Amino acid sequence: MDEGRTVGDRVSRVDYRDKNVRNVPAKLKRVVLNAALAEGVTMADLIGATLGEKYGVVYYSNGRKTQRGDANGNQFMLSLPPEVIDSITREARERRITESSVILDAIAAKYGLIYTPTKKGRRARASSPASEPHA
Repeated sequence: MDEGRTVGDRVSRVDYRDKNVRNVPAKLKRVVLNAALAEGVTMADLIGATLGEKYGVVYYSNGRKTQRGDANGNQFMLSLPPEVIDSITREARERRITESSVILDAIAAKYGLIYTPTKKGRRARASSPASEPHA
């Protein structure tokens, strides 16, 4: 795998910025966990690649030694290219929702889940028209 992007017209991995995504619905987190385990990657790298694809930015693993993750907790800690974070911020402003909601909506869409952001301070839900994913 490429070691990252170079300085110049591209940004280095060290320029990635941290983004904490809160209020992750348990069902959505289980789906991401199962997909990450199946692909042999961390949840953060799986989400980073998904967001990079959505916004047309090549995502490289940030090189952090992270755990593969588990279904406990209701948040994701991501390290993303600045172009992705800027795109998320723009979309959140345009849609008048939180940046976390933009991220969770993109993840849900990838896995065929329906994510409905709720008003700030209330927990969002993710549901699927299909059967429940296996835990």
